Amino acid sequence: MNNISPVGSKKSAMHALIRPHLQSLYRYAFRLSGQKSAAEDLVQDTLVYVLEHQDKFMSLDPVKPWMMRCLYHRFVDNYRRYNRYEVLSEGLLESLKTQEDSTETAFFAGQIRIFIGLLTPVQRTAVTLFDIEGYTITEISGILEIPEGTVKSHLSRGRKVIKEKLSMQPF
Repeated sequence: MNNISPVGSKKSAMHALIRPHLQSLYRYAFRLSGQKSAAEDLVQDTLVYVLEHQDKFMSLDPVKPWMMRCLYHRFVDNYRRYNRYEVLSEGLLESLKTQEDSTETAFFAGQIRIFIGLLTPVQRTAVTLFDIEGYTITEISGILEIPEGTVKSHLSRGRKVIKEKLSMQPF
């Protein structure tokens, strides 16, 4: 006799689908927000949304792009609501101060993180997903729900800003 209730099995199925993607969601949220607490809040908000829409979630394959899109929408909503541009930049600076690795590579990576934080949210997302997370243009287009050509434009503009900022650095 099976003692597992349908609710329990549905809960464990949700857990099994979500768990492998938590680290990736957190990394993406941190790259968008630049702050540990903001990233944790974004992931939590995203998971609440996923649980509220679990019937839709359970029918998706693959689930990761949909969760990334949900996280991105939570980020944009917060950005618009609180206009957190300055807070995000300060958060990136604070996170860099706590790093103990003082090699040139770490400094360079820190500079790039700062410059990514200065991009518009859509440019930041395109650059982060493509150059850091390794998503394809097609996958990013699906996550952001914009045409592939628009993704390429945001990616190009974001990279251009970063390149210009790096060229002004005295190293």
